[in-house]
Amino acid sequence: MDFNESLRLAIRNISRRKLRTGLTVLGIIVGILAIVALISLAQGLQDSIGTQFGRLGAQNILVTKKGLTGPPIGVSGITQRDVDFIRGFSEFEFVLPGVFEPATLGFDGEKVSVLITATDADLSDKRIELIDVSFTDGRNLRSTSSGEVILGYTLSKETFDKEIVSNSRVKINDASFKVVGILEREGDNNVDSLVSMTREDADILFKRGDSINAINAKVKDGVNIDETASKVKRKLDRFRGEDDTEVQTAAQLQEQFRTITGIVGIIVVGIAAISLVVGGIGIANSMFTSVLERTREIGVMKSIGARNSEILSLFLLEAGIVGFFGGIIGVLFGIVISLGIQFGAGLAGIEISVRINPWVIFSALFLAVLIGMISGLVPALQAARQKPVDALRYE
Repeated sequence: MDFNESLRLAIRNISRRKLRTGLTVLGIIVGILAIVALISLAQGLQDSIGTQFGRLGAQNILVTKKGLTGPPIGVSGITQRDVDFIRGFSEFEFVLPGVFEPATLGFDGEKVSVLITATDADLSDKRIELIDVSFTDGRNLRSTSSGEVILGYTLSKETFDKEIVSNSRVKINDASFKVVGILEREGDNNVDSLVSMTREDADILFKRGDSINAINAKVKDGVNIDETASKVKRKLDRFRGEDDTEVQTAAQLQEQFRTITGIVGIIVVGIAAISLVVGGIGIANSMFTSVLERTREIGVMKSIGARNSEILSLFLLEAGIVGFFGGIIGVLFGIVISLGIQFGAGLAGIEISVRINPWVIFSALFLAVLIGMISGLVPALQAARQKPVDALRYE
């Protein structure tokens, strides 16, 4: 019995029990679906993180309070005194104090929640240089700017029913501001949804005093960034009298986030593996039942010359095909769900990227077939070892 004949028989036997096969592959479908969707989203997240830290710059260090696990929103403890101290280091080209505050942005009767970012008015050009963006309309903030803001492309063009243009008036927490510039679209939600004002305005609006959320400092060309970060950390702790700050490079921050996403990825893939095990058990159970139902058929095949290896191959092929079909459906649903999450997040103004690698798809299909064949191995061995006489007498 050649491979083509075995394939024809396997497909015929599977098609005779469509409902059972469909229920059997559900575990495989769910497991493969979860693996493809979660890995695609995780890889897209890593790409986004890489882009974010690329904007931070390879020659920049970030100073925040110790123990920070997310954006430094609402974090206090760093002050202007620390900014002035760091500016005393000759290794830095410039030092940017950063303020981040959640707020409500209102325009033409509509309101949305936004994150306000601010730095010193006379450093506005350095801020734009740091995030490397251009203006599609208007201009940047100036050292004389007061009551003015710049907006990201998505926030100005797509968030409200009416487009916000330069010289429009918006309200931030009920205070009126003039929009003086609109940034070009970057495809980065943090930039495209940017609301930036001067630190002087932010201090008044949010009553912050001299509190700073974070400090970004750019190291001069030719200066070793890791040595500089260590030096700043050591001297800043001594200056503050306590070890309560983090001084990190973009590379260090990126590695931390990669480690976190890697751990999360392992956990979710482990959860998906449980579904695959359940699916494998379902395939094994279905194949055991199939062996019992086809005992006489196995006897007939052996009586006309079918070898044990051919019977074994036939049942393994059936199990592999069941796994393959489950894998195909799981991959398709995984891709659709991950793209659906990306689309839905985009409608909500959240930028989530998805990266679907061919190796993920092929690996998922291979895993599905492998699970199917492993699950069908014991029933296939049971079928192959049956004696023709006993099989023909089976009722």
